[in-house]
Amino acid sequence: MFTLDQNITGPELRKKDLLKFFFSMNTHQVATPEMMLEDARSYVLFFRENGGKCSSYVGLHLLLTDRRLFYAHASNPFSADEMDSVEEEALCFVEGLGALTDTADLAKLTSEEKRRWMEDQAVFSVSPPPAAQQETPEAGAAMKVDTISATATEAVQQNPPEAGAAQESPAPARPRARPGGRTVRSKAARAAASTGARPDPTQKAIKDGVKQSKPSIKEEVRAAAGVVSRDREALARLLASF
Repeated sequence: MFTLDQNITGPELRKKDLLKFFFSMNTHQVATPEMMLEDARSYVLFFRENGGKCSSYVGLHLLLTDRRLFYAHASNPFSADEMDSVEEEALCFVEGLGALTDTADLAKLTSEEKRRWMEDQAVFSVSPPPAAQQETPEAGAAMKVDTISATATEAVQQNPPEAGAAQESPAPARPRARPGGRTVRSKAARAAASTGARPDPTQKAIKDGVKQSKPSIKEEVRAAAGVVSRDREALARLLASF
């Protein structure tokens, strides 16, 4: 049985003595631990351990996120006598994922050639950080915009505009309007507007409670006496002419 081991890395396995391996000739889809489907390539790896024992791992190279997942056999390290059964179990594991496997004869390779071959295999490379920790250009641009907005908001809070600058001049007073939109005006103003003439100042003064001045009684007596004296003078001149 193979179980996922998050502590195993490609560079760590590359240091081991590779005994045998299988690889998928095709790209197949696998379900990642995040429960999403992703294209991958499978590897079945066997290493020689101390004391004549062996170990087996299944490696998955996720092509979209460029990650590596390694599954270790539960009996690691196991004796050489168990090699065939573990190999059958490992091949069933990857072929159940949809891999079409092939192998290569490592016995014909020298130790240096084997080392170079392992360095060229993507499954032994270092996996990048998880996608959640990688900053995409869009995310970086959004963070810059948020930073600029936050800076502008902070500047406004620290230097508020003057109170007088935000106040508007009061609107001029307008005639009071009755409900319905009609303006209240005096009767004189309505009459003047209907005739086109200006209101009579006298009438306006009377309405406003201002009384006009009248001649006194003494002034009327003086005026009457002046008229009588002029009549007598004219009669005397007429009698003198005879």
